[in-house]
Amino acid sequence: MINYNNNNSLIKTANINVCESKVGKEFYNINFFGRAKWTLFLNDEYNNSVDSVNGGDTTYYKNTCMIPYGTVYKNGKKFAKSFIRENNNGSYLMIIAPVSGFKGQKMRKYFIFDLDSNSIPTNKSSVMFDVSGDYWNY
Repeated sequence: MINYNNNNSLIKTANINVCESKVGKEFYNINFFGRAKWTLFLNDEYNNSVDSVNGGDTTYYKNTCMIPYGTVYKNGKKFAKSFIRENNNGSYLMIIAPVSGFKGQKMRKYFIFDLDSNSIPTNKSSVMFDVSGDYWNY
């Protein structure tokens, strides 16, 4: 496990369960210790979109950081998007950021650590949020 919490500002808030749909597609349930439950679906077109942007096509995205890696649903409604970022140690993490205009509510950014070698969450991945608010400010 990576030491990503050396400032003690990150708090583990949820577990991830890897699930499979009836048609064989993986999705991820994010269970907040008896409270809310979110569902994360990864973007099937992520790699194609990255290739398009790297090839100079900026019709939809200006750079690869803007391409959503997945979409998070809560109670059947799109709630947030997830993005892949590389930290200072060279490992990857996923940021869950709110979709703008979600009933005007503010939402913390959540982070998913301990992704597998393909940057995909596993049952051992940790879902955390930063109580100080400045783990990453973007």
